[in-house]
Amino acid sequence: MAHDVPVLRLIPFAALSPGSALQAFAAGFAGELATALHRERWPVRIVIAGRQGSGSRAPADYELTGQIRLEQDRLRAAVQLVHCGSGHIGWAHTFEMRATSLLAAIGALLEPLRGRLGAALRAVEEQRAGYCETEPGVRELYLRAAALSRKGMVGNARALELLRTLLAVTPYAPAYALTARCLHVQRLMGWIHPRDPSLKHAERSAFRALECDDQDPEVLWMAGLAIANVDGNASEGRALVARSLAINPSNASAWIGSAFVHAHSGDPQTALAHFERAQSVNPDDASQHVQWHAAAMAHFIAGHYEEADLATDRALLQDPYYPGSLRMKVATSAILDRAEDAQDHARRLLRVNPEAGIAGMRDYWGPWVRYTPDAIAAWLAAWQRVRMPD
Repeated sequence: MAHDVPVLRLIPFAALSPGSALQAFAAGFAGELATALHRERWPVRIVIAGRQGSGSRAPADYELTGQIRLEQDRLRAAVQLVHCGSGHIGWAHTFEMRATSLLAAIGALLEPLRGRLGAALRAVEEQRAGYCETEPGVRELYLRAAALSRKGMVGNARALELLRTLLAVTPYAPAYALTARCLHVQRLMGWIHPRDPSLKHAERSAFRALECDDQDPEVLWMAGLAIANVDGNASEGRALVARSLAINPSNASAWIGSAFVHAHSGDPQTALAHFERAQSVNPDDASQHVQWHAAAMAHFIAGHYEEADLATDRALLQDPYYPGSLRMKVATSAILDRAEDAQDHARRLLRVNPEAGIAGMRDYWGPWVRYTPDAIAAWLAAWQRVRMPD
């Protein structure tokens, strides 16, 4: 079925416990979810089975089904995302929560369901776009680029090539925003120098994305993060990410983007609160190493070096060679007088980023030096103690 955006059919949930109140909850939950997804501007078309006699017959790519059970004061909901063409379950999750009232349970279930469902639907759509045998549409090309952008330096470069091809045909706002993000990630990962001239293209792409569509929450947080990290315009970056979250508060990536922007601009308390929100929205997020690195950065800027070190260990458990976490681990280990750890992680960092050195790190921190001078001075002094290359 050729849709530029997927069609998601919501099936009213089945109530597995007796009682008219639970039956009404189950029957009405699909409508509550549809309203939330529409308000958050999800890139999906929603139909509800049984509504106006058409939803159950309308063609769809995916169905969301679920069963709800109430046992004493505990609500249990089992949810499945099913591919209509194959009947395969693309994602399933069981939610359990205390239900002081069924009305409260609606809100308690909606947020974690939206967060996990969004990530799951994105993952299965990226997989579908990668195996699409027909001529891919704009959205499918974008999803292919998004999947590639998370596959290391080679994948990032291939994603940028695909995005250039797409944007030569049509001015698609998410593609401009993803271009800005890919270039920002190159800076973050140490694949290019922090002052590389190509980063100007990141800024231009971010602003071009906003010119095309400044109401898309995905565009807003990616553009905001690039503007804050490449250009150093923290106030504009914070504002854009905040607008994204006001539209769609169920995106863990946007919460983590907000955590980074607040940490770098000298507000580690808000950064840590937004890290916690990302964890509550989607604790199963595939980028847990990035989430924990955001927490580590906030703790470091707050001067909580032991907490920063522990958060970095959590990040490195997920990805032992993530450059941002290795850079952090060198600094925290030196500050905490763990010389052997500092030297070990310095060696690992230099295997990943052979050009890593104090001068480059000073340039990396450059956009934020006016916001967090003490944290940056502590970091650079720690690297000097480890005798990182100059």
